[in-house]
Amino acid sequence: MDKAVFYRWARKVMDENGLEDWTLGWDNTKTIYGRCWFGKRKITLSNHFFSRVTEENNKDTLLHEAAHALAFIHDNHVDHGYAWQKWCVRLGAVPRRCGITTPAERATLNTAYKYHLIDSRNGRVIKRYHRRPRFVVSAVSLKGDLSSKGKLKLVQVK
Repeated sequence: MDKAVFYRWARKVMDENGLEDWTLGWDNTKTIYGRCWFGKRKITLSNHFFSRVTEENNKDTLLHEAAHALAFIHDNHVDHGYAWQKWCVRLGAVPRRCGITTPAERATLNTAYKYHLIDSRNGRVIKRYHRRPRFVVSAVSLKGDLSSKGKLKLVQVK
């Protein structure tokens, strides 16, 4: 399904469920499929994931986020608790936190990380980042290992 067709479907679903004053948009996140912005009254979906997952998964993500909006409006609820689950079921979404659940499904998405935090003592990758972290690497140590201070390095992966 192309974005324009999906957008029309999503807008119809939102309007039919009382979210006509909420906006729908796209963002460039590589870690989250969709977001519900309560203060902005906005739902966004990831450009990155939209083309990499199935139509069914995109639809479920939109319904998931719409359920967040409805749980917020009607139940003053903002997480994945009972009120959100209730709205998911009403909308036809699967009431789970993440649409992609198996390692095999995740592996097909090929989300590349641009930066790796590496322990220079053994070459082990400690953490991966999509954006350059704002912390000073030389001042960071591993939790419970003060000897790692000054031994970590940030490497940009090409």
